[in-house]
Amino acid sequence: MAVRREFRLDTPPKERAIKQISRSEAIANHGRWHEFSIADCHAAPCWVATVNLGDALRHIPAKLASHRSDYGMVSVDYSWSWAGAILASVQNLDEMAMLSFHSAVQADKARLDAADRQIASQRVDTTWWRPYASTELYLFLGNSTGLPKTVTVNMRSESGASLADIPVTLAPHASVKLDIFALPKKSLDVRSVGSLSLDYSGPPHSLVAFANLQDQTNGFSANLHLVEAHPENARVKDIHQVAVAIPGVLLGHQRAKMQFPENTFFAPYLLLHNTAQDARAISLSASYSSSGARSTVPLGTTSLPPGVSRQVDLSSLISKSSITPDQGVIDIEESFSGNDGDIASEAGSTDQTGNYVFEADPQLETWTSSRTICYWTISGDTNTMISLWNYSGDTQDLVLTLHFEAGSYNVPIHLEASADLDLDLATLFKSRVPDENGTLLPNNIYEGSATLASTKGESAKLSVASSASTFNVRNGTCTNQCGTCNGPVSEAFIPLSLGIGASAQATGTMTYNTGSIYYVTTNASSWSASGSTVASIQSSGMATGVSAGSSQATWVIDGAYYGAGYICTGNSFYCPSGTVGATGPVIVQKPTYFFSPSYTSTTGPSGACQNKTGKFIDVSYYVADQSGVRVNRAGLEPDENENGTWNMNFTTPSTTRSDGSFDDTPFGACYGFTGHYCGLPTSRAFQITELPGYFVDPIGTNTTQKFCTDGVTLTIQGNPTSPTNQNKTYTVGNVQ
Repeated sequence: MAVRREFRLDTPPKERAIKQISRSEAIANHGRWHEFSIADCHAAPCWVATVNLGDALRHIPAKLASHRSDYGMVSVDYSWSWAGAILASVQNLDEMAMLSFHSAVQADKARLDAADRQIASQRVDTTWWRPYASTELYLFLGNSTGLPKTVTVNMRSESGASLADIPVTLAPHASVKLDIFALPKKSLDVRSVGSLSLDYSGPPHSLVAFANLQDQTNGFSANLHLVEAHPENARVKDIHQVAVAIPGVLLGHQRAKMQFPENTFFAPYLLLHNTAQDARAISLSASYSSSGARSTVPLGTTSLPPGVSRQVDLSSLISKSSITPDQGVIDIEESFSGNDGDIASEAGSTDQTGNYVFEADPQLETWTSSRTICYWTISGDTNTMISLWNYSGDTQDLVLTLHFEAGSYNVPIHLEASADLDLDLATLFKSRVPDENGTLLPNNIYEGSATLASTKGESAKLSVASSASTFNVRNGTCTNQCGTCNGPVSEAFIPLSLGIGASAQATGTMTYNTGSIYYVTTNASSWSASGSTVASIQSSGMATGVSAGSSQATWVIDGAYYGAGYICTGNSFYCPSGTVGATGPVIVQKPTYFFSPSYTSTTGPSGACQNKTGKFIDVSYYVADQSGVRVNRAGLEPDENENGTWNMNFTTPSTTRSDGSFDDTPFGACYGFTGHYCGLPTSRAFQITELPGYFVDPIGTNTTQKFCTDGVTLTIQGNPTSPTNQNKTYTVGNVQ
């Protein structure tokens, strides 16, 4: 059997830095697990690499050769500010048997976020079916934690009756392969369906699970979607109308340019499993194009009691509708009253031989921000098809950006309400049409990643279902490629300083998994502040200083989509969402001191002391608040009082710069005679006027100065002495 194992790594678009990456694979022998490193490499922005694991396994260290097994786990270790900066997937190909399997490498959140990951009971659900008597179902389980883990595997029939219920204990970082169809004591009938659930205790997603159907006799293979409910799952919501979109389902003969053998005919399949505690009535419909127009037709309603699984005869339902048997492509919608995740679905199309299986990814109909398609390729006979369906009632303008080594290419996409699009990348590359930036797709590029976003930007809302399939007509293999949900991975509040009575816009930031940073101001769902006696804040984030001191402000965005989760064979069929936000300080500063960082000796004002004597210095100041913190604010007017008179124009510039600084320059005196002479010391007091509003703040700083014909001295006093003594004396020349 010729089996090629490929391992792919991608970095998201706009990633700014290079990451250090190492890869390793575990090897098992009688319950003992070993790990060895394959390679280290660097990842540039939008970098994609393919690693042949088969070759790596043939070159394992001699001391581990006896431990080699036919399965294991792969890990990717890298250093970066957040999980998910590296996207990885594993594809297993058996070209001779026309089998193809795909799994996503998930971020080990148990290691990265252990502090906020609570141990709890977790459940993973999926639906299975047996299309042929020779079909097998294999389940692979991996323990991503450093502690033993027990998983209970529950296999159930179409009616929900138990067929097998077995515990599986996994050693730390160990994996196991289970032949699921061999578990029941009674052999399964052909065409039977059912469900599979995995129960374990631990942090969410600390179990790595992957399942696939394979049939070497018929060349049939399909991945199963294992969906784990997690805390942000909308099951905590009230009962509401749920809609699930399934884009790009093949029906009938396909276009000649796809190069399928003559008379290849595709029929759709759909399996449903009710994971809820109550019955669910699922209404099905299909959207399709006909004579340049879009139509949507109902396909009937299926009622599912709790725990029941069912294979829907889509071909029969379609034959009773207005859809022609040779439609080409349709988009299917499931809708029901319940909660998100109540219905687990498996969908796609297969030809009459079972060799060609095009899986379709069910996706919750709800807006998201942009998405990343983790991998595409047009290498050799292999092609990639990207299917999009605008299930909403609004027109949407999108841009699909293909990322590849040393470049990118933009594909503008306009989708009317309910419209769909199937983009053949091999045909696109052959077209040699430049994009809006004049970029041509290179002839020597054969793999990369992609981003689907609104023309308004990657953080703008989308209501589009997407699916990407990599297929090879010659060897009869097809694999769905994972997509990720782009969104914030970290949030912050930019510390805000303002004066008493002054107002300023509070600002937060969200860093996306792509590396982009977005500012949060009036677009927040809410703003709030603690310590309203110090600062108040409006719902728009406009803060106003009330009194000197410090308070805390918080911004929140409800329903934000996290930059996490694969839309493919693992994790979820929807982008996880929830509340994001951050809290930070709002400092209300009262100008209280003048701190002087430095001075320089100068000749004085041009022409002022010509043919006269005198010494001058230029003194630099900045305004500090009640805590000795710099007041970074422009437009403050420093005033001095000497001999009972206020001077509003003694500084350069006349008001503070944006960093709160100003200069007293030149500082000194001229004398019309020579010889050593010093005048009497004088003192100055200060105040500051805040413009506009004309709030006058007394300043605690005062100075004593003495001017001489051949020297000058300035003593700054009244400032804090701790933690740094801000009282200083500057002397130039002879002042004795």
